[in-house]
Amino acid sequence: MAGKTTFLKSISICIYLAHLGMAVPAESMKLQVFDGLFTSIDTKDNLAAGYSYFYSEVKRVKQVAERLKNNEKIFVVFDELFRGTNIKDAFDCSSLVIEGFKNSTSNSNFIISSHIIELQNQIDFNKVFFMHFKGDLYNQKLMFDYTIKSGVSDQRLGLIILKSEGIEELFKNGNF
Repeated sequence: MAGKTTFLKSISICIYLAHLGMAVPAESMKLQVFDGLFTSIDTKDNLAAGYSYFYSEVKRVKQVAERLKNNEKIFVVFDELFRGTNIKDAFDCSSLVIEGFKNSTSNSNFIISSHIIELQNQIDFNKVFFMHFKGDLYNQKLMFDYTIKSGVSDQRLGLIILKSEGIEELFKNGNF
């Protein structure tokens, strides 16, 4: 709702267009040349290959790690890293991967989104920046300013959004 995934897609598209030598939809842009662009924004399961959503994401992380091991300079965008598993595994896997990316010597860049706020206590801030979008309630309506802010968001908006759609009332008054 705050525009996080749209923001990540926009960054990825701008990097891709710039590498093609095309104009980007920005007032200005400074960018180094990368050997590759990896995104995991719309990861899907693969029933034919027998891959769950989570396993597909693990395979994508492995591809990135292999490219980093080859000292390639890549730009990586992961949206909601490891959302396809339970919260404990998602936390542990995210911690391991983020620390691995952070320690890469390939001069690559990474943008990783997560709703696991506990990661802020696990990850050393050296070379890692936490940022978020913020929403506010105005007249019982959720509004966003689409401005990136530093730090980790402490907002809990999911239940507010669910209730604003009248779902709680449907369950109270509905005959299912």
